[in-house]
Amino acid sequence: MAKAKTEAQAPDVVDETLATAGADLAPVQSETPAPVPEVPAGPQLVRARVLCACDLGAPNDVVDVPAQLVQDRPDVLDADASAVAYALSQAY
Repeated sequence: MAKAKTEAQAPDVVDETLATAGADLAPVQSETPAPVPEVPAGPQLVRARVLCACDLGAPNDVVDVPAQLVQDRPDVLDADASAVAYALSQAY
């Protein structure tokens, strides 16, 4: 039966094992990095106050919607910072 190594000898064994691990493998080298796919830009979102009950929410809800939607539905959404701040102050 083999005698167990003492604690003082154990780090030497680990260092030796790590130093020789993978010695027979060739290093991987890449001349050019892999291309990073471009992520298509989505619509810019803005925070807006819902002015009346609709498919976007109830009055004084604050929603994040595409900026174009705010322009298309000014009777339903208000993206002015003071309007959003007021709606947030009403939340409980």
